[in-house]
Amino acid sequence: MVKRADHIRGIWLPIITPFYDDAIDYVSYRKLIDFYIEQGITGLIPLGTTGESPTITETEMKKLVDETIGYVKGRVPVYIGVGGNCTQKTKASFGHWKPGCRLLKSPKILKSN
Repeated sequence: MVKRADHIRGIWLPIITPFYDDAIDYVSYRKLIDFYIEQGITGLIPLGTTGESPTITETEMKKLVDETIGYVKGRVPVYIGVGGNCTQKTKASFGHWKPGCRLLKSPKILKSN
């Protein structure tokens, strides 16, 4: 179950996604989660601004979010950093998680010459 924050306050961490041998390193990721929770963060944001979401597949993104929610087990709220250039595709890709746990990033501005 995802623990929701009634008000976003305190320190929310856009957590990095560690890699080892060209794959997400879930052992290191869990250690990072434990460390930051022990340090007193208020919430986690996987796939936030440091989450490498442009460089991993949709399947890897979903697995990372599921892993985060499952491992955190309600110790802190988890908001998912989602975004893309196509709003409909973004909604479709991340719509299966409960509303209120997604943090939508603004799309990139694409300027034509």
